[in-house]
This record gives sequence, C-alpha cells and structure tokens, in this order.
Amino acid sequence: MNQGSNMTLGAALERNAAKYPNKKAVRDHRAELTYGQFDRRVNRLANALAGQGLGRGARLLSLGSNCLELMELFLACLKIGVVVCPLDTRGTLQDQVALATLVQPCGLAFHPEQAARAQELQPHLDNQAPWICLGSDAVAGATATESLIAKGADAAPKTEVTGEDVAFVLFTGGTTGAPKGVELSHHNLIWNAINVIAENRSPSPEAVICYPMQIYHSGALSRFLATIFAGGTFVGLPKFDPAQYLDTLEAEGGTFVVGNQAIWEMLLRENNRRGRCLDAVTSWLHAQGDLDLDLRERLERDLFPRGSMYASYALTEASPGVTVLKPWDQPRQWPSIGRAYLTLEVRLGGEDDQPVAPGEVGQILVRGPNVMRGYYRNPEATAQALAGGWLHTGDLGRADDLGCLYFVDRIKDMIKSGGLNVYAAEVEQVLRGHPEVQEVAVIGVPHPQWGESVRAVIVPCPGAQPSGEEIIEFCRGRLASYKKPTSVAFAEMLPKDSFGSKIKKNILRELYGRDL
Repeated sequence: MNQGSNMTLGAALERNAAKYPNKKAVRDHRAELTYGQFDRRVNRLANALAGQGLGRGARLLSLGSNCLELMELFLACLKIGVVVCPLDTRGTLQDQVALATLVQPCGLAFHPEQAARAQELQPHLDNQAPWICLGSDAVAGATATESLIAKGADAAPKTEVTGEDVAFVLFTGGTTGAPKGVELSHHNLIWNAINVIAENRSPSPEAVICYPMQIYHSGALSRFLATIFAGGTFVGLPKFDPAQYLDTLEAEGGTFVVGNQAIWEMLLRENNRRGRCLDAVTSWLHAQGDLDLDLRERLERDLFPRGSMYASYALTEASPGVTVLKPWDQPRQWPSIGRAYLTLEVRLGGEDDQPVAPGEVGQILVRGPNVMRGYYRNPEATAQALAGGWLHTGDLGRADDLGCLYFVDRIKDMIKSGGLNVYAAEVEQVLRGHPEVQEVAVIGVPHPQWGESVRAVIVPCPGAQPSGEEIIEFCRGRLASYKKPTSVAFAEMLPKDSFGSKIKKNILRELYGRDL
C-alpha cells in the first residue's frame, strides 16, 4: 500500500501483521483471526471492492452488528479510501432512509440478519450501487464478501490514502433534530488512539479488549481501531448478553472493560448468579454519566477485584475521547470527568466564549488533533460547532482549582426558571437518592409566570408507589427552593438509546412536557 505518511489505519494493520503474524487480532462469537490472516483477508477484500468500482472518497453504508466480516469490511475500506457510513441496526427505517439520503452512498454492505431491512432501503439507493452481503451466503441478490475475498489478490492495495482522508462518517443528533454526519479522518482516529494508549495505558500489544457495545458507534469503533493500531486483541460480540459477555471475558482473559451504569448493573446481577474469575481485568472505564459511589465499590469488590477504575467524557465529534479521570486522580468532588487527554486542550466558555472562573459553569470547548473535520454537507452547522477553532460541545461543565473537570448538564437540558438556571442533572442526582426511585429524568415544562418549571419523570422501584408530594418533599433541604420539582409524572420506563445509557429527553418532552 502506497501511503505518503504511513499514518493511516490501514497501514497500522499492515505494520502489525508484519510484527505479530501469528498473534490473535480479532475474534467474534464464532471464530478468530491472527494478524497475518486478518491482513491477508482484508487485502483480498479491499482489492475485490476496488474491482467493484469502489474507490477513494466513495461512501459505503454498512448495516450489521459486531462480527469478523464487519471488522474486515471496515479495514478493507480504510485501505482503499472508501468512507464507511455505519447505520445503527436498531434504527427505524425512517431514520436510516434519512441518513442514506444525507450521505448519498455508493452502495450498501449488510449482514444476512439485516437482509429484510436492506431490501427496504434498496429503493432509496442508486440502482447501480454495489450490493454486498457480509459472509458466505449471497442473500437478497447481493454479492457475498466471502466470494469477493476468494477472488481478490493478496497484495496490499496500491491506492494512495493519506491521514487527512475521511475514514468514517458517523451519525449523530438524530434524536434531537436533523441528523448530522460527523466526518472523522484517519488522523483524527489515530490521535484518539494515541491519547487512550498513553493515558489509559490500554490498549497495548498485550491487551485483550472485550467490548460490550457495537462498532457502529463511535466509542466502540474508536476502541476497535485503537486496538488494531496498538497490536492488541479485539473481541466483539453481535449483541450484549451479560452471561455471554462475562463468559467471553473470562475465557479470553480480557484486560480492559468499558461500560456505563446500565451495563454495570446487568453484569453485577449476572455475576451474582454465577461468579466468574475476572482477575485478568486490570482496568475498567466508566464511559457515560455519573457513577454512584456505592456502585463503584460493588464493581471493585465483586466484579473487577484487580482492576483500576477510569472515567471519561467523550463525544462523537472528538473521535470521541475528550477527558479522562485516572485511578490515582484526587478531584475535589465525586464524580469528576478528570482532565483533558494528552493532545487536547479543554476550556470552559461563557458568554461569547469568554473564559469562566474556577467553579463557574461554562460550555465545554475542545481543541486538538482528534476533533472532527466537520459535518458532512452541512457547512452552517460545521461553522457553528467549530467557531473560533474550538469544538463547541453543547455540554456544560465546571472546573476546580486542581484543573479537574465536572460535567454539569447538556445546554439543551438546562431549565430557565424565573431567570435562574436549573441543571437537570443536579436535580436527577438528588432524586436518585430516594429509596423508592429506580430511575428519574428531569425536564422543563412551560410556566406562565416563571417561563419554565421543573418536572420530574419517575420510574418507581418494583412494588413502590411514592406520591408526587413525597418526591417533592424529599428535595427540601437537599436542593435550593427554585430547583425543586413543582410537578412529578410517573412512568413504567424511560425512552433510551439502543444501549440503554442515554435517556431520550426529546421524547420525554413530547410525552410529559404539557399539562398532566
């Protein structure tokens, strides 16, 4: 492969295939490949895809969950400059059609389990576009990747790919408005890899990364690519099943685990049923939202007794890592999201992006080599997000005198009540302490006098029947008067994203944002 800088993701696989030809590179629920095998199959697929007319800058939709074939597809496209645009397999047809319309792809590669959805998408694609099925079965009239690999040449593709070329377009914002396609280059993702390798001490050539999430999302994708860049082993399963995940983690000797509050709770429940030996886990990363101290203690005691805890703040537009809290950090308060990764600058901006004093709240602004190139075909949103050379995250934070950062809230979730700012996340943290509250989300609702008032949407614990008055009274003395909920709604469940980690507040506002 002819590459000017050699700083591309395809070149990283080639380099490690030469260094570690017999070392396990990737695994799914069925099989594994060494670096030598993986690189040869990727080369053959890349050459065959080029023979199908796919070339540098072309955009290819993918529709599939974690499997060796999807990993091969991603690396093959990276070697010939094809831009992969991964779809969430749990998305609606309407959402997926909107994303296909946005990127105007040159074709679609799909897993056989997604054949029915792929056929629904087909009328919205170019009739002449390559139609590819992952695996050995040519379902729905598509060309199977296994047949392409059988035809392709072993030699590395001769396509000129540079580090500044776009590697992926990842979709974001679909739940909050018009979807946007985040353009991430090879260099963006490589610098993210360098940051996590240096600061998290993982991945490394010795690392075994068993990832519970899907590589069509930025967190899992970036960790997969960082593992290949470092020469470690990546294990990806097609769905998150707590028992299967823990069995795999134990059998493979997983060294590093990433999760969120929902995932940790499921893993703890499953491991209490049948304990596994997870002594190989030397570190674990909490990746989204606050982590309750009691949950942290249970994880350290019952799940990862030899593991050290990290926490992070990330977003797709930053490839995605922004900050990290390390095991030895001692912030003034808990929970903290730590400090900026190695190559990044993070500051807090107030009005007109002016600096704010320690302890004051401002928007989190990010600058560095892993910040996105921009939003695909959306120059207005790009200019707004990258104004002044800083990524405007849309998130609010504050910093202490030690330089440790704290996530406060999403700007769009902040409630303006009587001219005062109420941070939904702060109210939610207090309400989670109520013994009969299983889950909670706080939204602002219109108020004729104050502009907005605070409404809590509560999922009670099984068997519990708290009243709205009890919930509001619980906040007395724990929150300033203007921050307390003035109304409470009860729900059986909260609408969430596909991994159960982010609550879809736009849907909550539709359901509970008017008179009860």
